[in-house]
Amino acid sequence: MLMNKIPKITQKTSLAEAQEILLQIRETMDSVNSVRTIVSYIDMGFFMAEGFMSDPKFVTRLPPPLQCNLSGLTQLFREGHFPELDPLIAEIDIEYPWIGRRSLMWRLLGALTGIAQKVHLYNTHPSGKKIFEMEARPPVNVKEDQ
Repeated sequence: MLMNKIPKITQKTSLAEAQEILLQIRETMDSVNSVRTIVSYIDMGFFMAEGFMSDPKFVTRLPPPLQCNLSGLTQLFREGHFPELDPLIAEIDIEYPWIGRRSLMWRLLGALTGIAQKVHLYNTHPSGKKIFEMEARPPVNVKEDQ
């Protein structure tokens, strides 16, 4: 994937060209999963909005027209019930690329957080050990009509 986008470094490559290639590599790696990052920000926003709107102390301070019941907002978003957001998320990624991009350190922290969550489930949840077993298995091809 990355090899197809980045020119090869040869013995004739100048330092400036090598630095430009390194910059291209970094920009490409930083942009991997940028849309997914934006989706996670929206998910977090919906989760917080749902939490605030379920707190009577917060809701009663709002004017009656804004006192919405947002129970289930996050789950509905995760299940894909708001397809009207898809083109907007794509447009955000194009117009404001810095929002979804994550540097090496942020990607590392994300990976470490995921590992900590897996180990926590492994140690505390009755079926936590299945997480590692399922990751080791090849994907299952499920037909739509079954």
